[in-house]
Amino acid sequence: CIRDRPGPGVRAGKKRWEIYESPEDVIDLQLACGNGVFCSFYAAQYLHCDEATEALLWLGTDDGFRVYLNGEQVGESLHHDYLGDDAARVPLKLQAGRNLLIVKVSNSGYYAKLRARLTDPNGANPATIRASVRRKE
Repeated sequence: CIRDRPGPGVRAGKKRWEIYESPEDVIDLQLACGNGVFCSFYAAQYLHCDEATEALLWLGTDDGFRVYLNGEQVGESLHHDYLGDDAARVPLKLQAGRNLLIVKVSNSGYYAKLRARLTDPNGANPATIRASVRRKE
């Protein structure tokens, strides 16, 4: 994850990604990336599949979010509180091979949290999708 906070000395594209493994199913982004109010946090995951497939990304965030798949925005919710577990559902059309999923969470005060899970279109475990933090499997 990375944190991006506007202000002196912050230059776009100069941040480094860091691997963070949360001890629970909710990621405390301030703990993972450093405290930050009125800033944005980014989490990334590679999704690998042998053939083009559809999936659902279920999200709970505090505060608003944007979802990008392979560089294109595919989902958004602009809210200012905890959305609730699985409250947002973002359909994903994955291409064969490697797909880059990025979730941006904008913190407008207090907490910054992210809970995400992936299912097939019927809500079952997506057996044909492999997740990784590495570019190659």
